[in-house]
Amino acid sequence: MSRGILKPTAQDGLLFEFGITHLHLGLEPDQKRPVLIKSTKEVVYCIFNDIEVYFLILAGHGLWADIALLELVQSEFPNLLKRWEYNGSSGFKKPLDPKKRLEFRKAGVNTLIEVNGKSYFPLGGGINSAGTSSQSIMKADQMFQHYKDIEAQLKNTIKENSQKIQEENKRAIPELNLKMTDPDKYFFIDSKRSLKLQAIVDPETLQILSIKSV
Repeated sequence: MSRGILKPTAQDGLLFEFGITHLHLGLEPDQKRPVLIKSTKEVVYCIFNDIEVYFLILAGHGLWADIALLELVQSEFPNLLKRWEYNGSSGFKKPLDPKKRLEFRKAGVNTLIEVNGKSYFPLGGGINSAGTSSQSIMKADQMFQHYKDIEAQLKNTIKENSQKIQEENKRAIPELNLKMTDPDKYFFIDSKRSLKLQAIVDPETLQILSIKSV
């Protein structure tokens, strides 16, 4: 992918606005960065979803704001644009050229994208005023709130099941100092007491069903 993938602070305007990823090609490790591939001059522009990848074109670097990429999407994979379609004008007398679009991105400004007379919201979720991914910020906020809710539920569940937890561990536990070790499986440990708990969470309601010692 982008050479900036090794930098946590690197931003990808093409992905944020157009929802398009570019992949470097090659067969040999990069001598300076062995975890990457020594790239050819051309890259593949494509779109990923959870289970598929849509290849658009093999071309040189630099199509970071070129509307021709979305013209390909509109022509070859119109279904990918359906959810982003806006029934109205983009507000510009003429479509933005790549240079002007890059200026907007740098300023953290989102615009509607006009492709052959049709307007679309940014396929990648857009860019916030800090120049980072709006979609990532929303996902981070959702994750934060989710785990805050889990924390509150966990406290109540432990309080309600304190006797059971002590019986399972065959000892009195006056208090717990838990740390989450596996967010996907909801594992928590209290290292001072060598205690490990798992919350059983309903995948649909995200409510704790039970808690057990493991």
